[in-house]
Amino acid sequence: MIEALESALQYAGRDWCVLPCIDKAPLVRGGVHAATRDRSTIERWWHSWPQANVAVACGAPSGIVAVDIDAPSQVPELLDLQTLAASLAAVGISTAVTSKTSEIE
Repeated sequence: MIEALESALQYAGRDWCVLPCIDKAPLVRGGVHAATRDRSTIERWWHSWPQANVAVACGAPSGIVAVDIDAPSQVPELLDLQTLAASLAAVGISTAVTSKTSEIE
């Protein structure tokens, strides 16, 4: 899928390491440890698996942290992403707030 390849390359352009996956399962040997920002590798992967989703290696490889709220009723304070972002900024953590639609602000 061209859209996934374009997204993977865009993420790599943000210095995020990416890898192809299907249903959260990595398609490459080494899994998350194989994630890369290398354009030729990313293009090769998505030509091999055009239907793959794009996974981002969080933590040290990309310098980002993701919060996945599986039980929102248990942590209602996290549902207000603007408040969460402001709280994190107050302690020196920069944020990009995303929604269920995956739009980056």
